[in-house]
Amino acid sequence: GDAEVYGNARVYGDAWVYGDARVCGDAEVYGNAGVKSPKDYIVFKNSWSSFRWFTYTKSNKMWKVGCFYGSGQELIEKAYQDSEQSGKCYEAYVNLVLELEKLDD
Repeated sequence: GDAEVYGNARVYGDAWVYGDARVCGDAEVYGNAGVKSPKDYIVFKNSWSSFRWFTYTKSNKMWKVGCFYGSGQELIEKAYQDSEQSGKCYEAYVNLVLELEKLDD
């Protein structure tokens, strides 16, 4: 394949990028995620507080947000501990991904 990682993108832990995947921008591929194509991950931007980017990887259904790494439910719980606004926003993104995954079925 012709896999590429460039820009500010990071791949670490046991994650792997292969095939024709391109990971770029501010994406973070972490843990045991596998990225084979651009369809295997989604990058979002926190536009309500920190303005940082966060990544969802489909292969392991995990979220990477700053130093946080975990499931959607764990992200929602952590975000509500930080603030009501963060909780609601991250919950909306997690629910969006769940709906998008239904379209792939």
